[in-house]
Amino acid sequence: MQPELAPYSRRCTFPYLHGVYLAVNAIPDAYLLVDAPSCAFQKAEQVFATHDLMSTLVDAGTRHRIVHTGLHVDNVVDANRDRHLAIVRELVAAPFVGTLLYTAFPMAVVIGTPYENWYAEVPGIESKLVVPVPGLSLEADWLRGYEETLRALAERIRLPDAPRDAPRDASKVAIVGYFMDRNEEDHLGNVRELRRLLGALGLDVVSVWLDGSPVADLARVAEAGTILSFPRGRKAAEVLAGRTGARLVHCELPFGTDATGRWLRAAGAACGREEAAEAVVREELSRCMPWLRWLVPKRLAHGRWAFAGDPALMPGLCEIAAVVGARVELLVSWTVHAPGWDGFPAPAVEVLHGQGTAGLHDLVAARAGDIDLFIGNHQAVHDRIVPEQIAYMEFGFPSLMHHAIADEPYLGYRGFNRFVNRVADQFYDWDLEAEEADV
Repeated sequence: MQPELAPYSRRCTFPYLHGVYLAVNAIPDAYLLVDAPSCAFQKAEQVFATHDLMSTLVDAGTRHRIVHTGLHVDNVVDANRDRHLAIVRELVAAPFVGTLLYTAFPMAVVIGTPYENWYAEVPGIESKLVVPVPGLSLEADWLRGYEETLRALAERIRLPDAPRDAPRDASKVAIVGYFMDRNEEDHLGNVRELRRLLGALGLDVVSVWLDGSPVADLARVAEAGTILSFPRGRKAAEVLAGRTGARLVHCELPFGTDATGRWLRAAGAACGREEAAEAVVREELSRCMPWLRWLVPKRLAHGRWAFAGDPALMPGLCEIAAVVGARVELLVSWTVHAPGWDGFPAPAVEVLHGQGTAGLHDLVAARAGDIDLFIGNHQAVHDRIVPEQIAYMEFGFPSLMHHAIADEPYLGYRGFNRFVNRVADQFYDWDLEAEEADV
């Protein structure tokens, strides 16, 4: 690309609606109505059977979970009202629709379409949980889209009536803000690992937002005496804690052994399980660390990594690199917004954000001699950001080449081993490289 055109290249981010779709994709009985042209449906194909082999956003029997209204410039005001409401009536009447979420493209948002007033006219609308998701496509991107969907659901989800000041069992725990971007065994494995570790503390995980479960399971958050909030669920967790009276604990993502230990200690302290947390941390470290004995000197030591993706993973990635004797040379936040760290340890490396793909390509190419491995989503390959001489590991949304069809967590202690193993697979043994060079 010509240098003068680089500022106008594709941004290193994804649209707001991508985040909304990923959230809906993780709630199997949720349907999303988008007041938009047909391209809103085509966006589902960027998740279904491409990034997520188990996605149900698109259905061969035409029960698609992403539905559009056919909006266009000629009917953007009231001319589309009848068609829009006819679709809503069908969704409300359909027994397989558990929850109806709705949002809109910017042109419908700008004119202030009165959806709440329209929907009030639909017979039986009160029988469904109907959740408005703000249409923020002009001001936010995909990570905010996921967060806003969880927040909107937290405000509207039907919870059992109970006094906020009623005694609550602190050992019943909910996790709010897990970023479930697909229903494959990397994320399902993560959820199992989080449940396993909290279970080892004697805690009962009653609900995970989100984990591929239907809305009825999400409503079990009302049983929780403690809510552990992850970065993508801060707002939703605050809403839910405010509604239920549960104790709210802001947590970092347990990515890597250090972060997982801090997370377990925070959960243990909140639930009166401090000694149990220390015991679990010691036991888990004694199991996972011996596996590194030969991988570190043969493949991982002195490695130089780059990462582009969700900034919530960056502090943990830097700690993982330090544990295995590597270092992170470059961090690119796949969003236009500067990442915040919520008071938790920030990465020691400068984090770039709002990059254009052309500019990032030039930056990585200029530093190719200082980078051994680039960890990032498929877009990094699609936009030719990674030079051929740098090893590449696909990780994050979207992953089109790497899929998880068997247990493959990357969070917690088991996730640490699995993630480090994937990284090690990108390299030769140092001594084997030397032998091949002599041949």
